Amino acid sequence: MTKTLVKNEQLLEKILDWDLSKVVDFAVKENPTIDKQAILSSEDEYKHFIYLVIVSGTILPVPTQVVDLIWHSHVLHTKDYMSFCDQVAGKFIHHSPEGFTDENFAKNSSKISEVSKQVFGNVVFDFNKQDLVKNVNFQCCGQKA
Repeated sequence: MTKTLVKNEQLLEKILDWDLSKVVDFAVKENPTIDKQAILSSEDEYKHFIYLVIVSGTILPVPTQVVDLIWHSHVLHTKDYMSFCDQVAGKFIHHSPEGFTDENFAKNSSKISEVSKQVFGNVVFDFNKQDLVKNVNFQCCGQKA
């Protein structure tokens, strides 16, 4: 039996209102080869993704490398990330990086699209941005994706 996911407007508003300007600025600064607008416009996608992780109560695939980049940048801002997790999820949201092969991306985008449609009624991620990202600088890993 599939779990029915219910939209929690208060939680979504709390997440969307979280100030990530320093995190996004850091991601832009550390990745000058990536279109700045693609990173800036992915902030809300990251927030929607975290929201879906919380309401689904499960590990979901990260929709794009740009969203993953913002997540990595947020994790590196440890005090803010801990506070964010505590205040929006009530627990730490762990992140395990995964490879973004074309095969994984197709499978993952299908799964996250399904969950997004169930909760929001539409897909809130721009999968076309995936093509913009070729060399994401994931500082925490010390490697390029």
